[in-house]
Amino acid sequence: MAYPTWALIIGSILSSVALVVVNKQIFTRGFTHVFTLSTFHFVWTAGLLHIMARVFKLFEVKRVSMLHNLLVASFGVGSICLMNFSLKLNSVGFYQMMKLCIVPCCLLLNAVRYDEYPTRKVVGALVLVLIGVGIATVTDVQLNLLGSVFGVAAVLVTAQYQIWQGRKQKEWGMSSQELALSVSTYQIGVGAVLAIIFEGQDLLLKPQGSDWEHLDDPLDPNKGIAANLRDGASAAAAAVTSDGSDEAVSLTMLILLSCLLAVSVNVHSFALIGKTSAVTFQVVGHGKTCLILASGYMMHISEGNPIEELYRNIFGVVVALSGVILYSNLKITPATSKDICDKCLPHFMLRLVSSRENEKVGSF
Repeated sequence: MAYPTWALIIGSILSSVALVVVNKQIFTRGFTHVFTLSTFHFVWTAGLLHIMARVFKLFEVKRVSMLHNLLVASFGVGSICLMNFSLKLNSVGFYQMMKLCIVPCCLLLNAVRYDEYPTRKVVGALVLVLIGVGIATVTDVQLNLLGSVFGVAAVLVTAQYQIWQGRKQKEWGMSSQELALSVSTYQIGVGAVLAIIFEGQDLLLKPQGSDWEHLDDPLDPNKGIAANLRDGASAAAAAVTSDGSDEAVSLTMLILLSCLLAVSVNVHSFALIGKTSAVTFQVVGHGKTCLILASGYMMHISEGNPIEELYRNIFGVVVALSGVILYSNLKITPATSKDICDKCLPHFMLRLVSSRENEKVGSF
């Protein structure tokens, strides 16, 4: 069943924000093993999609070569792993800056590998988005060699994986659900191997509730951005009963909820990228970031705190949202109709941003 793009965007935003909140609660309660949790996510994604395909016949189970599947699956798990190491080895500011680099990296890979280029209008909109989010989020940029290597690797692997999420659907003749099922099945094995290598000893030797709660979050894609969510997660964790068995049940329920939300995130990401592009998916993510920031600013102001200290951040959000709105308008306006640039820009500026007739333009 084909869903409209706006529904996929809303579903992607809601499920990803909810997943961040739930994972924060899980990490706050002492379970900090991101590879193990990610493997649980892959198991649930593959399991539920298998049920949908084999029991309810909602789509087919299609086969491609193990090598191709394993390559895409490894990039997917590698994206999580490398982003995780990038966050642990770098300052939050440098981590956020690396996340911003995924968009230009997607454009570069599409140009070099597939000879496809965005229009100048799209480039202008993306520049606004990246500058705005950068102003609002990037602060304490601190460089180190090892962290920089992991940061660059995370950007390259993530960009290629998200491009494949869209291209492999067309190349292999699969729907988004069929590709998600095919890839997630192999991600279970890759994730399990990494969980054993990096977390096996801790899982066997460290009891729950020991010193785990003093560790930094190993993976929070919105750390530094979703700080307003941290308080809510901590408060929820503090409300847990002191009875050990009840706390274990509560943690188990949170992990199950995290798995269900991860299924939604995976399905929505494959569907959205397949219907639009990896760049659009990144723009949606930055738009989500702006909404989270804006809600945090409103909470900050409503508590009686001075607005002056937020001027820089608010300016960044306004610039970024302007870019998101412009990009959205360019995406939904038919090629035969006038977009917002055609209607608002003076003629001399319009000539600068208009693409030449002989330029090969891809879907961005």
